[in-house]
Amino acid sequence: MEKLDQIGLIAYLAKKVGPNNKLGRKAVQKFVHIAASLGKIPTGYRFSFYTYGPYSRELAADLEVAEAIDGIVSCQNPGTTAFDIKAGDAADSIIKNAKNYLENQEKSLNGIFDEFGNFTARTLELYSTILFLRDEEPNIANSLDDLKKRVNQLKPQYSDAEFNQAYQHLKRIEHRFH
Repeated sequence: MEKLDQIGLIAYLAKKVGPNNKLGRKAVQKFVHIAASLGKIPTGYRFSFYTYGPYSRELAADLEVAEAIDGIVSCQNPGTTAFDIKAGDAADSIIKNAKNYLENQEKSLNGIFDEFGNFTARTLELYSTILFLRDEEPNIANSLDDLKKRVNQLKPQYSDAEFNQAYQHLKRIEHRFH
């Protein structure tokens, strides 16, 4: 995976989702994880489980690089500790440099944007946690009860209704990405 493609993905994501002001650092982590897991989009990032769900140190570092080269602009949201991410002045140029990669992933990316582009970081966290557990703990992936228990252990802030809704949504749409 080329670094230019990874930075291009970040700029593309900021340009596509950022105008809605719903894209922050946490949301980027979850969105890229969902794109890799559900959308089968090669991102080159390895994810581990942390406080807010799947997290990639490499992606966090690339967010800093993207900001340093003006591919994205990250501003602290007044009144919160969250950062809003939007496309920077160099975003179009960075996206152009990753054109082949992004065009090859366009169908899957558009599907991911259609399904998840308007979700909050909190909702993305639940979805990415379910997908992470499905991928990383296959022994529980085939049992809805075991998966629900494991999600509840890691993320007790989500209700059974929220879990059920997310799980059913994933089941309904995953055929689109295979």
